[in-house]
Amino acid sequence: GYFGFVRHPYPDRTSANVAAALMRQTGVLTIPGGFFGTAYDYHLRFAFANADITAISSLPERLMSILI
Repeated sequence: GYFGFVRHPYPDRTSANVAAALMRQTGVLTIPGGFFGTAYDYHLRFAFANADITAISSLPERLMSILI
C-alpha cells in the first residue's frame, strides 16, 4: 500500500489524541503512530491507497484547520 508516517507538531499530545481530533474535526482518518511502537508515539500514519486526487489535494487545507 501507499502510506507514510508524519510527525505531528503537538509535543504535549499523543498520536491517539491527535488522530481522534483530526477525525472529529476534519474527517481525515489516520492510524496513531503509537500503535506501531514507542518510536512513533508522535507520528500519524496516513494511507493513500484508496484516495483519489481530489481527496489528496484537499489534505493540506484540511490539516491546517485542526484546532488542538
